[in-house]
Amino acid sequence: MAALAGRGRGRGRRGNPPHHFIWEGSFGPEEYEPPLEQFPLEGIHTFVGARRLRPYDDRREEWPKCAHGEHCVVQVFDSWIDGGRRFYRCPNGYDYYDMGNCRFAKWVDPPNHQHIEEYISYLKDRIHELEGKVKSLEEDEDKKTPLVVSLEDDPLCPDPFCKCPYHPRSDWPPKSPPSGGHGFYEEGGSSHFPSAHYA
Repeated sequence: MAALAGRGRGRGRRGNPPHHFIWEGSFGPEEYEPPLEQFPLEGIHTFVGARRLRPYDDRREEWPKCAHGEHCVVQVFDSWIDGGRRFYRCPNGYDYYDMGNCRFAKWVDPPNHQHIEEYISYLKDRIHELEGKVKSLEEDEDKKTPLVVSLEDDPLCPDPFCKCPYHPRSDWPPKSPPSGGHGFYEEGGSSHFPSAHYA
């Protein structure tokens, strides 16, 4: 019994040998776009020490290599279906169709649950809708801006005696007649005081 227990503990210390994970469905995404800026590519050296590739699973997997014999990198998949799932891919090229990319792809994570898929699809629809509204508002703003600029050069104040900045100096009316009995430009009398020319 002691010998059997010892052998059991020995196997436990050695652990299970690494193997390959193959999830149900396709081997990986059929194609993929460049990685998202917020989720850059990660390599084998990123997952060292306490950081594990699959913290939700105690099983170990041998890190795969692409058709070039190079260690794959990990990318986050961006799509309505399988959005957020990580997958191994060829480290060469920026996306699936780039020259030098061997198009190797294999899922890292298992398929999402149905309610997660539905929620991701809902969020992506909302993002797409909001982006469309922002673009429409920006286009409307661009169309309105020339009209606002064209009005800045025009006098908007209707008061002919106003001296606000919206009235050019050349458009200002002549001064009001003084109250001392003289007319405009100090020539002639006002209506209340007879002028010397009419004496």
